[in-house]
Amino acid sequence: LLPSGEIVLCKYSLVGQISDYADDFCEVLGEVCDAIVLITDRDRVISAYGINKKSTIGAKLSGAILDILDAKNCYISSIESGTTIVPIFDEEKYTYSSQIIMPIIIQGEIEGSIILCNTRGESQLNQEHILLVKLVARFLSKQME
Repeated sequence: LLPSGEIVLCKYSLVGQISDYADDFCEVLGEVCDAIVLITDRDRVISAYGINKKSTIGAKLSGAILDILDAKNCYISSIESGTTIVPIFDEEKYTYSSQIIMPIIIQGEIEGSIILCNTRGESQLNQEHILLVKLVARFLSKQME
């Protein structure tokens, strides 16, 4: 309720409710993987590591990311493999050499994602990175069930 008496309705974000420890997961995963890490709800970034937080937290995800999440599958891409690197935000200002986009699925519904990105071409994301991202996504989904 605003002072003017207006009521403001906001879309409920299940992932947004875990933002306290999402920050910790982002930091630990980012340090272990030496990569940029984002945890998102269905539309926006709720936690970030390795990237400017001020301009990233609350930023709306690109249509390409939303399409990937709708497919409910892990998306892996890299310049080295020739797969398409998708922009995370509509007006992307970063260039990634590889990325992993893992949906957070709770009771069959997409509630968010974990995005791991690398900006250094010489260091590609690999199977270990994928496993770590899957682990964190599954843990977060169990916490919100």
